[in-house]
Amino acid sequence: MPGLVSLQLYLLRQLGLSFAFALGGTLFTVFPILTVSAIHKLSGVGMSAVVGYLPLMGMDVAPFLVPLAFLLALVACFGRLASDNEWTAMRMAGVHPLRVLTVPLIVGVAFSLAAYVLLGEVRPRWKYEQDGYRIEAVKKAFRGLSPGRTELHFGEFYLNAAFREGNRFYEVVIEIPRGEDKDRLALLADEAAFQFENGAPEADGADDALVIDFVNVRSVKNDEFISNEHPRFRLPLDRLIRPSSRSQYKAKFKTSARLREEVSSGELGPEEQRLYTYEIHRRYALACSFLVFTLLGVPTGLWRKSSTQLGALASAVGFCFLYFVIVIRFGKGAAYSGTLHPVIAAWLANGLGLLGGIAFVRKVLWR
Repeated sequence: MPGLVSLQLYLLRQLGLSFAFALGGTLFTVFPILTVSAIHKLSGVGMSAVVGYLPLMGMDVAPFLVPLAFLLALVACFGRLASDNEWTAMRMAGVHPLRVLTVPLIVGVAFSLAAYVLLGEVRPRWKYEQDGYRIEAVKKAFRGLSPGRTELHFGEFYLNAAFREGNRFYEVVIEIPRGEDKDRLALLADEAAFQFENGAPEADGADDALVIDFVNVRSVKNDEFISNEHPRFRLPLDRLIRPSSRSQYKAKFKTSARLREEVSSGELGPEEQRLYTYEIHRRYALACSFLVFTLLGVPTGLWRKSSTQLGALASAVGFCFLYFVIVIRFGKGAAYSGTLHPVIAAWLANGLGLLGGIAFVRKVLWR
């Protein structure tokens, strides 16, 4: 028994080191992509705002990056055991394969529990934090304009002026986003002054807004000349940072506890009932991906020897890519269209991975 405990502690240590390296390498690969995406979403607000926004974006990709790193760690760890003949020595010493599988399964369960808390309770709140952060970043960018700056570009909002005094711009060319399925509104004005207005907290969906006061504004629409001497235009800030409506997919902004309450209330329409049910089970399924990857990663590492470690890692990436394609593309599309029951659509990738993993474990660990 002491020898078995020592073996399991050894496996745990090796798996922990492999996971640390895999996660670090994955973050190193993804960091430039996240940075470019953050710059795109916060265009015009400065690099300091982009740097502060990166941790919020990291919360979005964590449910996908951490399982990938765990799968790569399993393949690397057990691949090294096979290449150094340690796996052969364990078998010759009479160690049952399930004893070896116990450590990654326990680690996978721990990761799954943490992932469900992240997906069900933390991540939805951070999505709201993302929007709030971007709105505040736009406000600070407007209020902290460097002296003499006369060109602004935030998302689909664009302004160019001949000169300015404080927050008042003169001889202005401005393009304003008008929401989904609408072209930007292009205007000319002699003057434009900006201020911010807070949305009513009691009004559902009310957002902070950028209020623009024009002097002698003109526009051309459908070849018809339109003008107004002193109009006021109220632009919700969420239109600057997110052209599409949040209501397009409400479920992902709600915690799992809130979703379960609304589903059990019986007050939802058939479509919302289906989408909310899918979102609840999708979070369960994503959290359980660690267990599926355990059954795929351990035999993959043992199957591919040291001479083909690159092939083993490529196989792991392939498994992960296929899993997330089924979850994100096929399962989601099938649930939204009603082709599959939402529970089946959410668990489809896990079911296929579980069947394949069990077959793979039996073939490799007992060969």
